[in-house]
Amino acid sequence: MLEALKEAGRVLLVATSKPEEFARKILEHFDMADYFDFIGGADMGETRVRKGDVIRYVLEQCGLEPDHETIGRCVMVGDREHDVLGARECAMECVGVLYEYGDRREMDGCRPAWIAGTVKELRDLLLSL
Repeated sequence: MLEALKEAGRVLLVATSKPEEFARKILEHFDMADYFDFIGGADMGETRVRKGDVIRYVLEQCGLEPDHETIGRCVMVGDREHDVLGARECAMECVGVLYEYGDRREMDGCRPAWIAGTVKELRDLLLSL
């Protein structure tokens, strides 16, 4: 999926609540870091831990203005309610995925713009946007 998105010219950014240095190490360990244009996460001083704060940080680090035009081209992908709510806080649409920690009940409750049950569904959806 990541390869297909990159080949289609998509810019892939990570906005995780995990500490940024750990997220980078995890992605490097699994040979996935090169797919991402930026890997951002919580800071060790715990001043940037809320999902909305992490998303804003990633946008700022990438020089993306949090205006309607830019946000309209961005989509958050998350498996938990806080991902959907953080995206909404930043005026961004979100795809809720069911193949990680979140489940249908949680996703239905927080109402993401889209729900993907599999990686293939997510890939197809993101390539269609």
